[in-house]
Amino acid sequence: MPKLSENTLFRHLRAFVNRHLGPSYLPGEGIDYWRERIFHYFSLATVFFGIALYLYYGLNFLLGGQVGFFIFLSAVFVLTLIALGLPALSIRFRIGWILFALYLTGSFLLLQGMHLMGGLLFLFASSVMAATMAGAIYGLLYLFLHSITLLAVGIYWYSGWIQTELLAPVSLKSFINLSVSFLVLNTITLAPLLSLLNGMIFSIDKEKRYRRILQKDQKDLLLASKRAEESDRLKTAFLSNMSHEIRTPMNAIMGFSTLLNNKQLEEREREEFTHLIQHNARNLMLLVEDIIDISKMETGQFKVQYAPCNLHQLLNGLRATAEEELFRMGRNNIEIKLNEGSNDKRLNILTDALRLRKILYNLMSNAIKFTEEGSVELGYRMESDQELVFYVKDTGIGLSDADAERIFHSFYKVQHEGEKLYGGTGIGLTIARHLVRFMGGEIWVDTQVSKGTSFYFSHPLQKVFLPHNPEELKTLVHELDDQEGRH
Repeated sequence: MPKLSENTLFRHLRAFVNRHLGPSYLPGEGIDYWRERIFHYFSLATVFFGIALYLYYGLNFLLGGQVGFFIFLSAVFVLTLIALGLPALSIRFRIGWILFALYLTGSFLLLQGMHLMGGLLFLFASSVMAATMAGAIYGLLYLFLHSITLLAVGIYWYSGWIQTELLAPVSLKSFINLSVSFLVLNTITLAPLLSLLNGMIFSIDKEKRYRRILQKDQKDLLLASKRAEESDRLKTAFLSNMSHEIRTPMNAIMGFSTLLNNKQLEEREREEFTHLIQHNARNLMLLVEDIIDISKMETGQFKVQYAPCNLHQLLNGLRATAEEELFRMGRNNIEIKLNEGSNDKRLNILTDALRLRKILYNLMSNAIKFTEEGSVELGYRMESDQELVFYVKDTGIGLSDADAERIFHSFYKVQHEGEKLYGGTGIGLTIARHLVRFMGGEIWVDTQVSKGTSFYFSHPLQKVFLPHNPEELKTLVHELDDQEGRH
């Protein structure tokens, strides 16, 4: 039992020391952390030694009949204890008050004469603490303040300008020697201390900087790893989808080609099979073109060829293609709308007509695929004298916010759990985004789940007024080709 009691007492004592004196077990954050720990040490020392000094000087003042000085000393001591004991006060305020109390007490004792050494000790403590707790600038400021204070004390005692009943504690020569020795001692103490503190600050800052760099590298590495995993997953899904997308038209071509060998086929059936073969061959060719295009775009080998393009003819041709596709699929419950932003049917702009048609075709195919019934609207508007905005709107299933942010990523396909499976390779919108940017525009999406999706993209507006004379038209085309060659 006695052994147990000793161990309990030892544990309580060690816990008290660790809580009030020792450094925290939590990792420190910079020089401010260590200054706070040093302040805790200093605070406890101030309490113990302050009580002893207060009793010593307080009794001297009481025995000497200096009640006013005793009250002044008591006020400073009590306020210091209150500043140290209130954790609600900021550490900066508490440090400032302790520095002020040390300097005030030291100056007061210097003016008492018989406590000259005690006053110098308090001034020395204030400069050392200022350098340690507030930095090199404050340490030097306190050293300069001490010089002014000693000069003022010397004038008080030895100039004769101020009448006092007290006698000077030492001779003028001794006071000068004592003051110079104090300033020299204070300087040679602060110099290595400031050098040490600056070295600590530099080391801690460097460590924090390296830690931030390491954390950033770790985050970048983790992000790169996640992106690599996501890219691998998407590429795997892309290859799986691509295998299906290639196999489907190939099976149709091979199957219907075999059926054409049957000599008993009627002419109508033969024409239908031929049309299906052509349709699947065209789909397969478009798929191969998409793969080649995205490969060129991502390697920087893609080029845009500008030429005059009639918007009215382009958009009406796209609408006719979409209506034909819907008729072939037997989806008569979807209406294709066209909204032209200009009544001028002869409006021509400078663009790559094939690429512009590719963008709009991909957006319309996507809209038709995800719209069970309702409408798909194709159109454009004049945003300004220098910009057009094309759009494709549908009344389909829409997109979530997460899908809307990733819909233009390569190989990404929207997944609808428990719903209909939608075909596609996942590169149509990626190609559209690349093409839009190659032509100097931007593409974005506005969508709401179950209410439809609207794709918009901007395009520079450069009107072209075509001449009626065929010779002048040829000359204009040659000039555009020459400008493209120079670019």
